[in-house]
Amino acid sequence: MPKNANRYSKPRNTPPGPPSPRSQPKPPSSSSSSPRSQPKPPSSSSSSPLSLQKKKDRDFFEGIEMIQHVRLCELWRADLAPPTDLERLEYDFIKACPCDQCLPKLERLDEFEKEIQTKLELVNAYRARINDKEDLCLSICTSAQWSKDIFWFLNKKLKKLSEKLGVPCPPVRSNSANLLENVDKTIVKMLQEVGLLGNSSTGEYDENDDDILRKLETGRWYYRNTAAKVESYLCLENIQNLEKDWKDQKIDQTLKLVKQIECVEKLPVKKLQIEVEVLISQIFPVEFHKMREEKARDLIFKTSYSCIKKRNEFWQGRWLRGDSHALLKATLRSLLEEVGLFEKQWNTVFAPVFENQD
Repeated sequence: MPKNANRYSKPRNTPPGPPSPRSQPKPPSSSSSSPRSQPKPPSSSSSSPLSLQKKKDRDFFEGIEMIQHVRLCELWRADLAPPTDLERLEYDFIKACPCDQCLPKLERLDEFEKEIQTKLELVNAYRARINDKEDLCLSICTSAQWSKDIFWFLNKKLKKLSEKLGVPCPPVRSNSANLLENVDKTIVKMLQEVGLLGNSSTGEYDENDDDILRKLETGRWYYRNTAAKVESYLCLENIQNLEKDWKDQKIDQTLKLVKQIECVEKLPVKKLQIEVEVLISQIFPVEFHKMREEKARDLIFKTSYSCIKKRNEFWQGRWLRGDSHALLKATLRSLLEEVGLFEKQWNTVFAPVFENQD
């Protein structure tokens, strides 16, 4: 990436995560598994209470792990320790019971975990898509300024050369100069109005840099992701070829500069302005898109937290009361209700937005 590849910067909206451990009830210390494949709960006669500090340490690490599970929507598998033990073992809620009555419900919950993870990916992709379009707006803005700057750079070189040779300098074409200036100002103004740019900046264009090939490489960088890439690259290639012809003594320097200026005048800067207008219509106002994204993320994280909390409560109940099928049935019923509520709200409010992205 060339030096000063973008003259503007903008604040990045960081997607919010799930609630912090302070704002949530601490997850119950838990653990267990199916009667066949999971460790048996400790017997009350053989276990002794943990020291207060050890219990705090265990609860702290389990709380951190729970937050991580919420962020990743990992609902059913966890490393947990029973209330009277520090040893952490892996417990898989999906394997809690293999009976014909429970297994279909557990399989549905296993499917839901994959579904909610996919929905979180859609929300993340939505935010990335908005960020990419904001970045493209800034890149287009810089492309417009570069086009204006290279026009004046070549005209100044032509003027100096004419003065050195003692010949009249061809006049600057006012129509081209005005077009480049107006497009640059218009794009800056549009981005300022939607809050993507602050005060106008003159950038960091180095007028003392006399290396035209390096300037052309910078121009290619700015234009690389724009809708005007193909046309602009052709113009820049023609400028580069003229530079080569001059070095090979196939063309004199005055004619070279005149023709290079003509190539700059053909840069599709008006196309840059149109592209910015389209992008702005797609991604602004920013607050509207941010609000939709935050609400979708909030629904996903709250549902994940609720499922994980009920999962841990189930293991805690099994540790305290033993292998209770009634407890599992009640937990499954509650979890499937949670799934139903999530799907209803998602399909009504969020699916049309996040599942139909361009």
